[in-house]
Amino acid sequence: MRYFIFSVFAVILYAFPLLPAMAEGGGASCSSVDPASLGDDPGHVYCDIYQRQLSYGEEDEKFKQMLKARQKNYQAPRQEALNAYARDVQALHKKREEQSRQVSGQDIAPQE
Repeated sequence: MRYFIFSVFAVILYAFPLLPAMAEGGGASCSSVDPASLGDDPGHVYCDIYQRQLSYGEEDEKFKQMLKARQKNYQAPRQEALNAYARDVQALHKKREEQSRQVSGQDIAPQE
């Protein structure tokens, strides 16, 4: 129990100095705005939501194209195997049909 408490305490002490650095610029996003930072600071970087939407659309299109290419590449071996199976089944049916004709005597020419 002491080791558990000590390890939790150690993690807190390790992460505590990193929290302000992560809050300042580590994970800046356009989703939230700090009202205190909306001054006339020329160094403040504002989020361009319109450019972000365009970038999202472009990345979405690239992702869809990648998925379609993966889908075709994944289906190609399956389709080849399915076609080979269909050919094998047809050949097997023809072979069995010929064997059944020979056994039943249908290959013998009818006598007149």
